[in-house]
Amino acid sequence: MAQVGSSSGHPNPASRRSFIKMLGAAGAVVPALTALPRGSFAQDLSAAFANASIDWKQFAGQTITLAGAIHPWSNAITPLLPGFTSLTGITVDADFQLETTYMGALPIRLARGSTTPDVFMFTTYGQGI
Repeated sequence: MAQVGSSSGHPNPASRRSFIKMLGAAGAVVPALTALPRGSFAQDLSAAFANASIDWKQFAGQTITLAGAIHPWSNAITPLLPGFTSLTGITVDADFQLETTYMGALPIRLARGSTTPDVFMFTTYGQGI
């Protein structure tokens, strides 16, 4: 994840902690989005959360990597990613692989201290620790 510099127009550079808090807020919001009509999803998304007291664009221009297995969850979340990008300005690179490939590669990535993926699907509670 690239750091936001002072040239971004924000008085304080973004910290990893504030970025994770924003992701947590988005993580709480995104599942609720499935209840919205699918017509013009980006406009519906922006309109639904425009009044929230969150600076949705504070990390605009950054890119995060989302990794996971090809699964009903990944199939359900993929259509929501353009709406997330529209709302936040954060580009999401989705890296969904066959389950056997993903389950073999993720522990290796985590053990070697890789900086990607930024967000990942897990199947056991201790997997990301």
